[in-house]
Amino acid sequence: MNDTTMKPSVLLIDDDPDDLFFLTEAFQQVDDNYSYVEAYDGEAALTLLKDMKSRNEQPALIVLDINMPILSGTELLTIFKDNPDYYNIPVVVFTTSSSALDRQYCRQYQVELITKPQSHKGLYAVAKYMLRYCQPGVVPSKAAS
Repeated sequence: MNDTTMKPSVLLIDDDPDDLFFLTEAFQQVDDNYSYVEAYDGEAALTLLKDMKSRNEQPALIVLDINMPILSGTELLTIFKDNPDYYNIPVVVFTTSSSALDRQYCRQYQVELITKPQSHKGLYAVAKYMLRYCQPGVVPSKAAS
């Protein structure tokens, strides 16, 4: 595949393999015009981003869980928003957390926090909503979940 036919990518970062599987499946069903890249922890995500940068690529969107080992989602969010290599990449925090502190932390960086839905139907709706962040200049209104 050459550079002109490469699909833009969405980076999904979550330490739960089942959550990643179902989220990737939902994204693929909603829009197969993207490639979906998975990382199971923050260090793996940073390695993927560095590899992408070396190929002059970056994801169209980063979907980030909060509660992860090695580097938490909040630590990664700080890295993304404080590093000029990453701060222009749209980020959505996608988590089971209902913590007011997590919401406040995300607001500090003007990043939306979406709570993981309990149904497949809800997951597809959220995936469709999150992909709107991939469109330059589009800031979606609040998620349906």
